[in-house]
Amino acid sequence: MADRSDVTIVGIDVLPDDLEDNDALDVRIEADVVKDGLPARAGNAGLLTSRMVVEHLEDLDRFAAEVYDALAPGARTLHLFAARYSVFAILNRILPEAVARRVLFYLRPAAQDVCGFVTHYDHTHDSGARAAFRRAGFERVTTDVSYNVSPYFAFFVPLFVVARLWESLLRRLRLRNLGAYVLLYAEKPGGAADGEDTAS
Repeated sequence: MADRSDVTIVGIDVLPDDLEDNDALDVRIEADVVKDGLPARAGNAGLLTSRMVVEHLEDLDRFAAEVYDALAPGARTLHLFAARYSVFAILNRILPEAVARRVLFYLRPAAQDVCGFVTHYDHTHDSGARAAFRRAGFERVTTDVSYNVSPYFAFFVPLFVVARLWESLLRRLRLRNLGAYVLLYAEKPGGAADGEDTAS
């Protein structure tokens, strides 16, 4: 592993066990960013990432502004999240919470320890997320969209096939706002390579 003596890796999680199990962390902060926002101790970061957090936020604009404030000039941020208009997100919003949770755990038993938190999907479609981060002041806002929902239906081959056809149609028509997952990258101004937004 490369020397990282000048790098401090800070982990923030609502679940203390997940923090303790992560040996890569130098600093562990137990916090609920969904309810309380980013802790002040996260400030001046060179890189801020999240995985499957953004869809749980009630206010993506607030979060994007907090991320902006937490980053040093020229720093970067990267977020992977479930998209608002994916098949599973729509079902999750239509069904009562208890029913949605039972369905999720039936379809994906391995998700019981890491899924099931309340979701809001606030602006978590491709164009909505890019706009929220631009409003916060970020530049070079880039997204990649995955249309992959078929694993949710692997238990029943006909549904799996329909899901694969749906994915192919969305991909072919480039209906990015109907994607399943979004990977968003953005840069805070002040670095050497400020520029324009792109979607790929």
